[in-house]
Amino acid sequence: MLHGERKKSPEARLKEKDKRRAAYYRFYTDMKWGDAANYHIALDSGVIGIEKSAEIIESLS
Repeated sequence: MLHGERKKSPEARLKEKDKRRAAYYRFYTDMKWGDAANYHIALDSGVIGIEKSAEIIESLS
């Protein structure tokens, strides 16, 4: 922690980091960060699993 900096919760730090990432992405791409339309494919491996995700990706190559 830097001198004079208030301790932030992990959630607050993540929110701030995400805000900076979004600004960086928007500046360099002129697109909205996190918008699914900016991706060719999006898979939720938490739902379909790693193996199925890998199979889908492999089938596209």
